[in-house]
Amino acid sequence: WNNARDWVRNANAAGFTTGSYARPGAIGQTPNGRWGHVVYVEKIEAGKVYVSEMNYVGWNVKSYRWANEADFTYIY
Repeated sequence: WNNARDWVRNANAAGFTTGSYARPGAIGQTPNGRWGHVVYVEKIEAGKVYVSEMNYVGWNVKSYRWANEADFTYIY
């Protein structure tokens, strides 16, 4: 789906559902940064999402963090 910033648009074009609310197993996407960024939603608690991701803390490094649910658009 090209750069991360394009994933939601291209997911919609491919027939995937997208939305503003997280679900475990969803892909979260943000256009922030030069190329955008995507995360995998591990769990949700009180408006926060616990995500796994690559390249957030360093190149080729997998990391985990809590973020605000509203920081992303989701692909289901």
